[in-house]
Amino acid sequence: MKIGRTEKCWLAAVFFFWVFYNFPGFPAYGNETACIVHGLISFIGTVLSVYIGCKLTEKEYPLIEDEEQEETAQEDTHPAAETERNR
Repeated sequence: MKIGRTEKCWLAAVFFFWVFYNFPGFPAYGNETACIVHGLISFIGTVLSVYIGCKLTEKEYPLIEDEEQEETAQEDTHPAAETERNR
C-alpha cells in the first residue's frame, strides 16, 4: 500500500507531539504550572492527532467488512417491505 499525504501528515503530527511530550528538561523541573500546561497540551495533542488521523485514514480507505455488511443488508431486505414502499 502506498503511503499517502494523509498518512504522512498524521505521522508528523503524532511524532511532533510525542517528541514534545518526551523532550528532556522541558518544562523546567520544579515548575508545577508549566508541567501541567505542558502535559495537557502534549497529551491532548497526541490523542487528538491519533483520533483525527484514524478517522481521516478510515474515510480514505474504508474497511472491507463495512462494504460486505452494506451488501448483505441490501440483499436481506424483505420483499413485503419493498412492495409497501412502492405504493
